[in-house]
Amino acid sequence: MQANQNDAVHKIAAIWAFAETGLGGLMHAFKIPFTGIFVGGMAVLMLIQLGHQFNFKTIIQTTLLVMLVKLIASPQAPAPAYLAVAFQGFSAAMIYLLIPQKTLASILFSMLAMMESAFQKLIVTTLIYGKSFWQAIDLFSDAVLKEMGSTFDLNLSWWLVYGYCAIYFIWGIFIGFWGLSIQRRKEKTGLELLLFIQENQIQIPEPITNSTNKKSNYLPYVSLFIILAMCFTFYVLGFNSKALSYVLLRSLFALILLLFVINPIIKIFLLKWAGKQSEKRQFEVNRLLDLLPTMKYNWLLAKEVIKIRSKKQFKLYRTLETFIFISLANHAVSEK
Repeated sequence: MQANQNDAVHKIAAIWAFAETGLGGLMHAFKIPFTGIFVGGMAVLMLIQLGHQFNFKTIIQTTLLVMLVKLIASPQAPAPAYLAVAFQGFSAAMIYLLIPQKTLASILFSMLAMMESAFQKLIVTTLIYGKSFWQAIDLFSDAVLKEMGSTFDLNLSWWLVYGYCAIYFIWGIFIGFWGLSIQRRKEKTGLELLLFIQENQIQIPEPITNSTNKKSNYLPYVSLFIILAMCFTFYVLGFNSKALSYVLLRSLFALILLLFVINPIIKIFLLKWAGKQSEKRQFEVNRLLDLLPTMKYNWLLAKEVIKIRSKKQFKLYRTLETFIFISLANHAVSEK
């Protein structure tokens, strides 16, 4: 019984770790907007599976393991990425502990997790760029409207915030029901998919390589571009050099603090936690790292299944779901 439970935890944790380290790069082929919320939603989907099957302690331990694997496999990840994983795991553990009704707990957790993701991005943006970022958006939109002869006070920054949060709120409700659907259907559908793969002798058309995300951290470059764009906007609108210097220095200081102070602190904590763990915990970390290429194989296999079984509509959604079912049913179909 214990072996079966460990196997189930490893499957769920491997899918979650793969979503955190390599899935985003593989999803670029779909060329659709908001792939990031699908990747973020994978953590919520997996935590719903954990919440239905395991206790508070197991969810916390799995969260820390995924964070450690993320550190090893994607060391370039910024601090907010680790904080997001930590919040999702700890909030799931608390909600499933306090709310025994699993359906209600799943919906509340998914809404909370996705809204936290939206708020975190807005908070980090404000911490790095300050109010100047939102002021630059408003000033730019007002200048455009003025050129068009309109006197309407748009406050574009607030509309962007409202719209952004609304997308994540609606997605949180949807993904909660999606996670419950996966929980109900995973055993039956997973076995059906494995049988379908075997009967049709489906194989992936390309070799397996390392599944981790090799892209460098673009945060410093994107941030620098935004800082320069803000300064240019203020310059065009007639701000004095003192105000421009404040905007530039404040943003650069916040960026340096995030990358060279907060990031190292989080990584030191994770490495210390890993160093204090037993050989069993070290084995689990290595097990998850070994499973990352297998998760990539399952993803590519899911894409091949969708080419045969599915219509063109909602292709990314169907591929993600198929990938989850295959991975939960089996770590990998035999690679021929």
